[in-house]
This record gives sequence, structure tokens and C-alpha cells, in this order.
Amino acid sequence: MAPRRKKSLKPFAEALTEHQRRLDALVDRRTLPRMRDLYEEAHDAVARRVSKLVRAGKGDRFTAHQQRILLAQLRVGHRELLSRLAGDLSDASRDAATDSIRGLARNIAQLERHFRGAETVVPIDQAWKLRELVGKRSAALDTMHQRSMAHWGTRLFAEVHQATSLAAATGATTEEAIAMIPAVAAGEWWQGARIVRTELAWASNLAQVDGIEESARELDDMMKRWSEHVDDETGEPLDDRVGADSLALHGQIAEPGGLFGFPAVAPGLTPAEIARYQERAPWMAPPDRPNDRAAVQPWRPGWGIPGWRLVGGEKVYL
Repeated sequence: MAPRRKKSLKPFAEALTEHQRRLDALVDRRTLPRMRDLYEEAHDAVARRVSKLVRAGKGDRFTAHQQRILLAQLRVGHRELLSRLAGDLSDASRDAATDSIRGLARNIAQLERHFRGAETVVPIDQAWKLRELVGKRSAALDTMHQRSMAHWGTRLFAEVHQATSLAAATGATTEEAIAMIPAVAAGEWWQGARIVRTELAWASNLAQVDGIEESARELDDMMKRWSEHVDDETGEPLDDRVGADSLALHGQIAEPGGLFGFPAVAPGLTPAEIARYQERAPWMAPPDRPNDRAAVQPWRPGWGIPGWRLVGGEKVYL
């Protein structure tokens, strides 16, 4: 009797790629452009208001009094701006969670068909269940977005304060000092973009976790898997953005409601680096650091996808 041919792992890899593609589209084509426009408009508006308030000539030196006016206007502008940005991010998180759960339902059906030849329907994308799963994390995510935006606002205010203090001390003109508001804001946008990218990934992966946990009610051996951009056939990274910590975590399996840890041995990392990751662990889902591209995927033993459990700090392959 001829040996049974091993099923291709391609559909599992394609599910991860599709998950990343949809999340990137939400981040890069919808959320970030809208939020950046709002961010830039707000700082330009503050600069215009300050310019009208001080009404100084082009050659006038920037004074401490004018700096106080500038910073007071910036505080007012930031309160409104950061509230709006946090609200936009909350809306985008709900969109990411909704899309994630719908994608999960499709992925489970496709993977069941490919690996087991079974037609399996997990009704997590029904309207009532979708509302329940998306709403489960909403309050906690809203709080996280507000806290992140407030922290970023504090940093941004401090940067403008430092730049304008230097302007006052070095004899810059009022116009030059006022122009620093949008200039500093442009230089600090990377921080906001990182918050958006990381927290939408968190919202998307938490939705996957909740959907997998709900799916396990019908498929009792359903687990969750930490998947990085790594080829499961070869174990090699798919691009040069995959770090040693990603290789160390790739393929880890946990119970639907369980946690992921960091192994005691990780090639490419020093003992001190491993210790720092272990201090930050455990995680319910990726990301484990800013801009992390890892994702949670559904996993069943019968699919034949490589995986391992963390037992006493060691990898035990399943």
C-alpha cells in the first residue's frame, strides 16, 4: 500500500497572509490616513491661533510670555485632538475585531475541508454572536487607546515645550517658534502610527482568541497557535523582519483560554534578553512588542500543522 501523501500546509500559511493583508488594509488605507490628516490639521490650527494671539512682527524675538500663550493653546488643542484620535482608534478596533472573527470562521471551514475533508461550520460570525464577541473586549480596548493617546500627548507636549524653550533662549523670532508646533508634530507622528498599528493588531488577535475559545465549544480539541512570518515547511523566516524572539515563539500552542510563554532557550538571544522576554510574558495573544506582526491562528491536532507546548520552559513538540 502506497504511503499516504502528506497534506500541503499552504492553506494554513495563506490564512495567516490573508489575516495580515486585511489588517494592513484597515491600518494603512483607512485608519492611519484619516488620523494623520486630523493630527496635522489640529497642529496647524493651533499654530494659526497662536500667531493671531501674539500678533508679533516678523523680526520680533520670541518671549517667555508668548511661549506661555503657545503652550496654553497647545494644551487646549491636544485635549480635543487626543479625545478624537482615541475615538477613531476605538472605532477601528471594533472594525478589526469584526473582520478578524469573520475571517476566522472562514479559515476554520477551509482548513477543516482541506486537512480533514469535513464540512464544518462554526457559527461565530452570526450577527448576534459577532456582536457579543466584538463587544467582549471593547471597554478594555477603549481604556487602552485613551491611555496610549494621553501618554503620547504628554510626550508631544514635552517636545514642543523643549523646542520653544530653546527658541526663546537662542533669540529665535516669534514666527520661527510658532512654526515649531507643526514641525515637532510631524517629527513625532511615528509614535502615533506605532500606537495605531500595534493596538489594532492587539484588537484583531484578541478577537481571534475569543472566536477560537467559542469555536472550542463545538470542536473540543481546538487550540490556538502563535504564528510568525515563518515557513512551516522549512522553519525559515519569510523576510528579514523576523527577529530571534519571533523565531522563538513561532508555532507555540496554548489552550483557547490559556497563555503563551517564552522558552528558556532561544537561539540568537542572550540569556539576559531571554530573561527580559520571560519577565514580560505570559501573553494571551500577540503582539509581544510594538509593530509585532505575529497572529493567533486556530489549530487542531488532526490538521498536521507543526506546533509545540511550553512545559517547564522547554519546547515539547506535538
